[in-house]
Amino acid sequence: DFESYGAFGELSYAFNDQHKLVTGARVDQAKIDNLATNTERKETLPSGFIRMENQHPEHNAKSYIGLGYVERVPDYWELFSTAHGNTGMSKPTFNDLDTEKTLQLDMGYQQEHGAFSLWTSAYTGLINDFILLSYHNHSTGHGHGSSFSAGAKNVDAIIAGAEAGMGYQFTDAIQADISTMYAWGEITDNNDPLPQIAPLEGRFNLRYVQDKYSLGLLWRAVAKQDRINLNKGNIVGYDIGESKGFSTLALNATYKVMKDVDLAVGVDNVLNKNYTEHLNKL
Repeated sequence: DFESYGAFGELSYAFNDQHKLVTGARVDQAKIDNLATNTERKETLPSGFIRMENQHPEHNAKSYIGLGYVERVPDYWELFSTAHGNTGMSKPTFNDLDTEKTLQLDMGYQQEHGAFSLWTSAYTGLINDFILLSYHNHSTGHGHGSSFSAGAKNVDAIIAGAEAGMGYQFTDAIQADISTMYAWGEITDNNDPLPQIAPLEGRFNLRYVQDKYSLGLLWRAVAKQDRINLNKGNIVGYDIGESKGFSTLALNATYKVMKDVDLAVGVDNVLNKNYTEHLNKL
């Protein structure tokens, strides 16, 4: 039985037309009852953020920098579907897993100049008590063999990433943009890579837009991911091996049949390439 209550408040203050401070705070009260063992767990989860937003009218641009903190209680699957917790004992995770605590710094910049636009953002964060799942064979006991299942434990980690892109409006109907994104993570307890991290990816979008219809093209170029942590991950997926780089091409179109009715069609992987996404689901 899960119960949670929360409250959130936000406050903003404009120093002038160019600079504004935005802050927020939240507190959640979570209660979990294990009906099978008649035990309960209560958690008070604080979170908050502070962000400075800046307008740059001389460059038709805006930027921001912010710092946020959040705590997360283990969810149902992490508590009840894993084989063991921090102590290694069978099924102790109800009270054995600590809450995740993330402190993250974010920053970004956006600018428009005529038909040209660009944007970039970056983040880095410290995660205390990240809930890491390890998938391996667990004995079922009494000579009945073993089963492939997950055990959960808390580790400390650091994360970072960035995204950047630029767009151009060639005509009223033709527009294009190109972007790239990268993510990185490491477990600071042993300097192993954090699992289930997406590889470097680049995208190119080309669109032709009219009142009644639109045409689009998307090209993805994805690098290999060799920073893996074999058989480690989260509750929905884990690293099963290194993934190769690939590129795909997709086409799509929409047509406005009548007001409030659109018809959309598309073809993914037009060139029919074999490829594997690094992030996976069980």
